[in-house]
Order: sequence, then C-alpha cells, then structure tokens
Amino acid sequence: MALTVNTGVESHPAIDVLCINTEHGTVDFQFMGDGGSGVSFMSHPLSVEADGEKTLNQILAEIAAASVADIETNAE
Repeated sequence: MALTVNTGVESHPAIDVLCINTEHGTVDFQFMGDGGSGVSFMSHPLSVEADGEKTLNQILAEIAAASVADIETNAE
C-alpha cells in the first residue's frame, strides 16, 4: 500500500510514495491519475541538511511540486 500525495496539478494529480529509502537517502515514487498513471518511477534525494527540520508532509509536497515542474518543463 502506497502513500498518495495530491500534487494540485491537473495533468499529474497525484504521486504514490512507494518507499522512503533511508539506506540510500531517497523517496521513491510514481505519478498516478489522469494520464499520469504509472508514467514514471522517480527518486528524490533526502538530506538532513535540507530536510531535517521538515515534516514528512512538507517534504512530500516539495517533491510533488518539483517533479511536476520538471515534467512540465521537459514537455515544452
């Protein structure tokens, strides 16, 4: 069972967090929903310096926003 996060973006409305990999310091996820279902598996690096004071919800919101921005930029 994955943790689903709403991205707030119509083209890629949600990501499913598949794993928080503490050994490798990544959050692994894929996009789900309208046309984005399983489109890509991605990893986002985590670090104590950048993420140590944030809640899990804050980290996941930033991952969703950054990933959707990357997809939209690459599509142009």
